[in-house]
Amino acid sequence: MSVAPVCLIGGNEAARGKLREILETGSFNVVSEYGNVHACVAAVDEMTEPELVVSMVHTADEFKNGRLGQLRRTFPEANLVIIGDNPTQEQLRACVELDANGFLPSSIDPRALLQSLQVILLGEKLYIAGKKRAIKMVATGGVATGQAGQASAAASSERRGAARRRTLQQAEIVYNNNQCVMNGAIFDISDQGAKIRPADIVNAPSRFELRVKYGPSFKCEVVRKSGFYIGVRFLAEINSAA
Repeated sequence: MSVAPVCLIGGNEAARGKLREILETGSFNVVSEYGNVHACVAAVDEMTEPELVVSMVHTADEFKNGRLGQLRRTFPEANLVIIGDNPTQEQLRACVELDANGFLPSSIDPRALLQSLQVILLGEKLYIAGKKRAIKMVATGGVATGQAGQASAAASSERRGAARRRTLQQAEIVYNNNQCVMNGAIFDISDQGAKIRPADIVNAPSRFELRVKYGPSFKCEVVRKSGFYIGVRFLAEINSAA
């Protein structure tokens, strides 16, 4: 099982230490941690790129001062999760508008925390406001449940040329004149391209044929690499017996 690199932000040293201990009992590795967003952004060029960014917030001001938005702009491809207590509807809406992947309460059980983060890494959005009140949003086929999901989809489409549809599909990366095949997974897809997690990010080719299991095949070129993921642009849809 692959281990996801995590960046922890906010809280005090004791709180970060406790959270780090919980995360590292699961398939997570805390590669960096900072006391606040400003320190994190200042060190972005020196850190290992995280797959998951976890920000602990404790005051309403942290939702208003634009720092959370700064986090999203700094890590556009990472999964952003906010941990806090008793959020208002306005604060939850703010999380959705900045395209955060989840909001989890500070009081969440450690096992539930690990399970929630794994669900988020699989492409779902999860907002839990408290022990008795939860909103779960699953983005499938381009539609997220509830008004908050619609806002999230709109926010995502503003940052990309074509609306992305979150998915989780197995695929094959075929290259070197069909002599080499690498497994992968598609995490979101549009008419123009896709976000893919290849089995070997280091040796993933720059151009290849993407064969979607039980779906079409595409000629692709890589337009960006980020952590464990590559972003590809479709050059053409092609037929494949596979």
